[in-house]
Amino acid sequence: MALKNFILAAMTILLPCLLMGQEQKKVVFVKVSPEKIVLKTGQQHQFVAKGYTSDDQESPFEVEWEATGGEVTATGLYTAGSKSGVHSVMATCKNTGAQGTAVVTVRGDEAEEGNTQDGDKLSDSSNPYFHVSTFQIKPESDVISQFVIKVTIVSDDCTTIKFLIFPKNGQPKELLQHHVSGKGQVLQCKGKYAKNGTAAFGIAAFKAEKELFLLKLDANKLSKPPKNAIPGGYMAQDANSPDMRTAAEKAAELLAVEHPDHTLVKVHQAATQVVSGINYFFVLEIATPSGNIKVQVVMYQDLSGDYSITKKKEVK
Repeated sequence: MALKNFILAAMTILLPCLLMGQEQKKVVFVKVSPEKIVLKTGQQHQFVAKGYTSDDQESPFEVEWEATGGEVTATGLYTAGSKSGVHSVMATCKNTGAQGTAVVTVRGDEAEEGNTQDGDKLSDSSNPYFHVSTFQIKPESDVISQFVIKVTIVSDDCTTIKFLIFPKNGQPKELLQHHVSGKGQVLQCKGKYAKNGTAAFGIAAFKAEKELFLLKLDANKLSKPPKNAIPGGYMAQDANSPDMRTAAEKAAELLAVEHPDHTLVKVHQAATQVVSGINYFFVLEIATPSGNIKVQVVMYQDLSGDYSITKKKEVK
């Protein structure tokens, strides 16, 4: 009996310590399935959300559901409302704020089959509000591309044009908003984006707060596909390119927080992986007081542009 009591007491003390050593990795992006669906008003559909860590591993998480154009329950059951249009169902990780989204096109019973507002099927002939005069993409590197979108207003009905970006994982974000003064006005949006993490650009026409029309432009049709694939979902990059050198210097800066006397000497290897943001993989040569060492580093950049080191180890 004394031995049994001793074992129980030891487990009571040691078990919390063991569990602390097995800290669950943070969820950095969320995927909602299905990603796209067309529903009639009042129709229901069950959505499922899965969370993934920065090394692309599925991880359980506490989800919070939100929706537009209808109602969604705490379990992800969506009921389409009475308003036709393109709407969203969003799942958010309560602990980290990582989000995933699905696009829901709601159509009334009176809607004709050829009049869907699914952005992938829209054409200028069904768009009475603006004409896309320019959509250009110019690769700047293996990771970053430049884009230019110009539209000409062809209707007096819309008062606002919004330019949006649709990540492959995550909620659409507004890039720019223009007030519309009348027909013939030319509006432009341009900038840079992470091409492997972007699914599409969006142009939305509004009258006051009411969305009239949404057009989605595929960001990948004009971009060169990624090359030099390597295991683990990473794409090999030129370690000497300006983009990789800048990112490597940022990684070295974060490493120096723990070791201020360590400095970057050379980038031996570089690769990227698109998640909800970007994982950078580096093999760095670092100068230390006792001599140069090589360090394998994974640095994560979130969609807000913040960086963090998720893995590091010394290699030979």
